[in-house]
Amino acid sequence: MPQTARPAIDVTTASWSKAPSGGSYSDTLREVSPDDSSLVGSPPDPQGSDFETRLSPLSWPKAGPQTLRVRLRKTDPAPLLGTVMLLQGAELIALRRPALTQAFQTFEYPLTDAEKSLITDVTDLRVRVRAGIATTTDCPQCNPAPRQWVVSVAGVTNGSCSDCARLNGTLLFTHATGCYWPSNTVYPCGITDPCFLEYQPANTRWELFVGATYARAAADWNCLGSNVMSLVTPTGCNNWPATLTVEPL
Repeated sequence: MPQTARPAIDVTTASWSKAPSGGSYSDTLREVSPDDSSLVGSPPDPQGSDFETRLSPLSWPKAGPQTLRVRLRKTDPAPLLGTVMLLQGAELIALRRPALTQAFQTFEYPLTDAEKSLITDVTDLRVRVRAGIATTTDCPQCNPAPRQWVVSVAGVTNGSCSDCARLNGTLLFTHATGCYWPSNTVYPCGITDPCFLEYQPANTRWELFVGATYARAAADWNCLGSNVMSLVTPTGCNNWPATLTVEPL
């Protein structure tokens, strides 16, 4: 029998508003059929403003399709980067970028097999919606720069190392200091250092270390946009993609 997990518990509401005013934010969104007069909204001119709700618990699902469904719009004609994330606790499971218009739309995102394999606790699933991009001014080479970057990896297989396939999925990189963004994902091949994105002044290029090294020249880097990085040095895993795209979050 199909199961549906709906908003249940507010996790992050920040300066978001809601209508009607009574009850929790999650209560406002827990309708069975869409009611566009019952909604939550980001603050004006959002700069990486998050709303997060914990979903009602599920029973362990049988094999089959699993779909993330959200209903969204923007209220201003200006471009707005919107991001929808499915999390298990603090772990990122899936990330999608809806093409927002000023009319409400229902976006349905089937999970990939790799994403479904990351789910181990169906009682702690959450949905986070981010409006705009949160930035940092701590990197002289890129000021401002996104507080977080995200990279999607697919197709990597084991080679001389036996833990390569776990890199497949969405990797999140969060600003730490200067022009350095470490990930919560560690290298393959038994190395415990985190994967990371960093500006390398000696080479005048940006480098992404995910077990293999990818690079893009500083002159071609888009500080607040997508960047395609080319494979420079593969390691003990096989089938590294020729390029990876680093996107602001």
